[in-house]
Amino acid sequence: MNSLIILTAIAVFVLVIIVRAVAAAEKLYTAANIPPVKIDVASAAEKLSAAVRIRTIACDEIGETDIKAFRDFAAYLKKSFPLVHSEMKREVINGASLLYRWKGKDKQKKPVLFCAHIDVVPVETGTEGDWKYPPFFGAIKDDSVWGRGTQDIKNQLIALLEAAEAMIAQKFTPERDIYFAFGHDEETRRHDGADVIAALLKDRGILFEYVLDEGGSVLDNAVTGVKRPVAFIGIAEKGFVNVHLEAKGGMGHSSMPPEHTAAGIICRTVSRLETHSCPLALTVPVKQMFSALAPVTRPGLRMVFSNMWFFAPLFKRIFALSPQGAALLRTTMAATMLSGSGAPNVLPQAASAVVNARILHGESSDTLKSYIGKVIADSSVSIEMHQVYEPSKISPVDSYGFMRTAGVIRALWPEAVIVPYLVAGGGDARKYEELTDCVYRFTPARVDNSEMKQIHGTNERVSLQNLEDSIKFYTAMFAG
Repeated sequence: MNSLIILTAIAVFVLVIIVRAVAAAEKLYTAANIPPVKIDVASAAEKLSAAVRIRTIACDEIGETDIKAFRDFAAYLKKSFPLVHSEMKREVINGASLLYRWKGKDKQKKPVLFCAHIDVVPVETGTEGDWKYPPFFGAIKDDSVWGRGTQDIKNQLIALLEAAEAMIAQKFTPERDIYFAFGHDEETRRHDGADVIAALLKDRGILFEYVLDEGGSVLDNAVTGVKRPVAFIGIAEKGFVNVHLEAKGGMGHSSMPPEHTAAGIICRTVSRLETHSCPLALTVPVKQMFSALAPVTRPGLRMVFSNMWFFAPLFKRIFALSPQGAALLRTTMAATMLSGSGAPNVLPQAASAVVNARILHGESSDTLKSYIGKVIADSSVSIEMHQVYEPSKISPVDSYGFMRTAGVIRALWPEAVIVPYLVAGGGDARKYEELTDCVYRFTPARVDNSEMKQIHGTNERVSLQNLEDSIKFYTAMFAG
């Protein structure tokens, strides 16, 4: 009798697993209409090329940032997009960031906000010669625009303005107010760009239907077992903190060292953190991502993705073996900076390390500090948390903003699987969270992993096809 009960229970269990896998169905979003707007991609490429030539490189220290370059960039935009600048109100924030307002017909509808950033990362010294074309020349070659910022994210900024310019030329007026926010310090640790824009909008009492910033794209060969391209719409960002660790030491000559120098203590501390990773967890955005992928993956993975309630422990262990997987499943810590003595034969009076951490939802900078203290178990090492951003809010996947974004993606890339996801990095999007519950992160482009590696890297470029598609994307978003 007991054996029969056990066999019946096993059969029911297996049946539930199979039924859930078979029942998993892809969410099919209704394709939006793409407005019949004439797009001159050659002209847009020339504008992006010229934008690349203006070296809007932001630095962590305000005094080191070339504000003139940002002023030149603002003047260039005004010259290149005359209809935008005659139709929209533009404000210059802190001498470098830009805020645009495009008035709509219906004042009862909440406005929407589209973001990009003007600043770009510098080119690593000594790598300039590795570029096929000079990084700040803006070459238009091989059906692409080359140069720093062509993927992150002057391409998006130019596409937004080009789409608006084309629609204004056809006498289009949006249904609701549309705002553009272009910060100048996204690539830095400063707070005088998008933070100030967000505070200004908050003071004015402006609340948005949704915010759309840079983020995921349509990625080929994105997920093992999924043959179709995947369109990733970011619905949340991990938190961010730079953990400063410091150990004190005594003065003296290296020929008569103590048992443990300050440098040795810091190295031991970093080693302990690297061998004691934070615990794994399956958060809401990651669950939603794999639930959306389940219907389109191969049978074995479909069964796993559809039944995370059972397979989660095994899934987490296996998926976390890759850096990409671990970034979605745990708070990550990476030692990025070390300092000690200024000479090889002098004992350091102090040694320090900076560990960059990306905080998973469900945790915080406080819980991370407590965890680090327990792992290193050394009261001689001080722990300070700098540049803290807690994990963002998680935006809904059934809102107008998400559905609209998904609908336009469906229209432009009908073969793509559309999934929400957790952004491991960070951008300006989180800075607008007090103005809406719906913050999304998507960059309209179809790329592969090799193109993704060009962001912040050598030979950064955007294809003319992606530039054209991004302009089409924004015309459709504006029409909604």
